[in-house]
Amino acid sequence: MDQNPRILKCVIIDDEYLAIRVLEGFSRKIPDVTVLGSFKDAREAIPFLRANAVDLIFLDIQMPHISGDELAAQLSSGKIVEDPLHRPQIVFTTARHEFAVQAFEWEALDYLVKPIAFQRFEKSVRKAREYLQASGPGGRESRDVPEALVIKSDHRTIYLQYGDIVFIEGLNEYVKVHTRDKKIITLAALKELESRLPEKKFVRIHRSYIVSLEHIRSWNASEVEMVDGRRLPVGRVYKESFLRQARQWRG
Repeated sequence: MDQNPRILKCVIIDDEYLAIRVLEGFSRKIPDVTVLGSFKDAREAIPFLRANAVDLIFLDIQMPHISGDELAAQLSSGKIVEDPLHRPQIVFTTARHEFAVQAFEWEALDYLVKPIAFQRFEKSVRKAREYLQASGPGGRESRDVPEALVIKSDHRTIYLQYGDIVFIEGLNEYVKVHTRDKKIITLAALKELESRLPEKKFVRIHRSYIVSLEHIRSWNASEVEMVDGRRLPVGRVYKESFLRQARQWRG
């Protein structure tokens, strides 16, 4: 196993809130695993999957509107993600054992029966890592990066073009995304959003701030001034990596 594995980006789709909470809790116990989003309705997950690079989906089979097997079929056919090398792997989650055979016919990576034990969940994560490592140099790290950040705010799904984001501010369980003309609050962790942003365009400067490199007006070792006039502190832990990335960006 790679001693320094990259972050495994996951999505959870399950119409049971408790099942989502269990899988989110399991994910937090494993280093370098992050849940990009959790959805109770597969219809809401589809635009997210189109806009974001996802490695693994934990997918319930029996759901209203679009069932897990229907979503898997759409993924397999390329209706959601066209490039087969960029399609996420699927781990089916269900309370019914009889779906096991069909799950592997749908080319699922794994099949978990509820109630799911942590050790069994961990095994699925290992399988996903092995698949990524076997898929070529760098795994799927070279996939095209989406040009928008997809977040939820006030019961709406919002697509924010990277070029419109000035900086992102962490507020405990929430984050505030600052653009040139508005501020959007969403329920998320700053670390989660950091994993979804392209490293060449954004940099973490503080435990509470991620900034867009193209929207920096000036900086020094202790402070960054953004184009909107806001001055943000540079944290000691992030200083070295920020200064290196800022110099590279400005040439």
